[in-house]
Amino acid sequence: MGYGYNNGYKPSFKEKIVHFFSGRNGTDTICYATFGLYLAISVVNLFLSSVVLWAMSWILIAYMWFRVFSRNLYKRRLENEKFRAVFSKISRYFRLKKRAFNERKDFSYRKCPGCKSTLRLPKKKGKHTTRCPRCGKEFTVKI
Repeated sequence: MGYGYNNGYKPSFKEKIVHFFSGRNGTDTICYATFGLYLAISVVNLFLSSVVLWAMSWILIAYMWFRVFSRNLYKRRLENEKFRAVFSKISRYFRLKKRAFNERKDFSYRKCPGCKSTLRLPKKKGKHTTRCPRCGKEFTVKI
């Protein structure tokens, strides 16, 4: 019995899975990143056939499953928040670089000397004075 059902009711496989996973962490951002790293290491290992890479891939899979089945939700969520904070900075940097590359004919990207924020300025030849919308500092830009 164990599921709290009476009168000979037998739960389906889906209900057993739902009952098993209740209160567990499940998949999160670290799980997806770990799996992506596992795939990358496995592809490299196809060409190199290294025991070290093989062991690393199995350690990553074990860590991923540990996180998925963990019942300590508080710690797993704290770890996930820290990972997402670091990963968001990295992804924001590359998104800005991609956008700057795609708009390189029409816009120029410059950093404000006051607050170091990135400004998107129209690409017009010559010297221009611009004001940072974040800190209000005026500075000269040569494009």
